Amino acid sequence: MDFNSKNYQIFKVKKYLKKSSFFFLYHVPKLKNSQWLSVEQNLKKLMLGYYKVANSSGKVVVKNSIYSNFSNLICGIVLFVKPSQKYEVLDNVSLLKSLKHSFIKISLKLNNRIYSNSQVRNLKSFSYKQSIFDLNCSLEKYSKISYTLTAKKSE
Repeated sequence: MDFNSKNYQIFKVKKYLKKSSFFFLYHVPKLKNSQWLSVEQNLKKLMLGYYKVANSSGKVVVKNSIYSNFSNLICGIVLFVKPSQKYEVLDNVSLLKSLKHSFIKISLKLNNRIYSNSQVRNLKSFSYKQSIFDLNCSLEKYSKISYTLTAKKSE
């Protein structure tokens, strides 16, 4: 089988979109082989897996999928980056700092939804348990504040 053929690349991108429930989309500038080698080593240090998608095969797959509204995101070479360990908690701030020099973050796919960069900008961690804990703490705090304000008005 020819691994460089367009049909195989389209098949691989379809499989990646279906199987992976969490990954980042990054725009990759054209790099020389020596520069790309250092980028690969940086990704390995951060324990991240990646798949490089060409412009033509990426656009074909996205236009014919449920993500057709996001077909304009793919312009040029796109890199799908996901954590290599399944249960690893990713810190959004450190991930952005470490990959900022190499790539431009386009979006994030999480549970069959694609979120834009502006939607996840204020997110510090991608841990579901931590997010629920933070929500619970803030609800508890604001319910106490509203209770004290209403108690003062009723007196």
